[in-house]
Amino acid sequence: MTDDHDTPHTFSVQDSAREYVKTDENVQRLEDELKAAKKERDQMRSQLIDEMIQAEAPSVEVFDGQGERARVYPINRLFARRDKEAAEDDFFDALRAEGYEHLIKNQVNANSLSALVRELAEDAGVRDESSTVIAQHIPEDLRKVLKIDTQLTLGIRRS
Repeated sequence: MTDDHDTPHTFSVQDSAREYVKTDENVQRLEDELKAAKKERDQMRSQLIDEMIQAEAPSVEVFDGQGERARVYPINRLFARRDKEAAEDDFFDALRAEGYEHLIKNQVNANSLSALVRELAEDAGVRDESSTVIAQHIPEDLRKVLKIDTQLTLGIRRS
């Protein structure tokens, strides 16, 4: 590691790194605030729905803080998914039997696929992290159907 005075660019790089860390901290703070605001909104939603049902109010008209009119009303949304107790094959068979095979999609999780490629590269002893070098060390059948990208980013260790 170089001292602050070893190169003429060190001061500028340190300033940039300091600003990056400050910005990263700001992003983390904002994400925490957003998470808290969403939790508060979810609690308010539940409470307001209960209040509207009790008041038998199909909707409520209000003015927001900027003088804009808003109408708040309950919406009954439906969500369907495979029952955890049902076997995946049975689930797909039932969809096919009823003529809904068009809903069935083959998918691979992108994070799992990336982990596989990383593992294949490590097993091949690849230390170079360029996508071109990594691609050369995975099986040809996979190489033909995969797009491999790498992204150089920054990590921060806080002490």
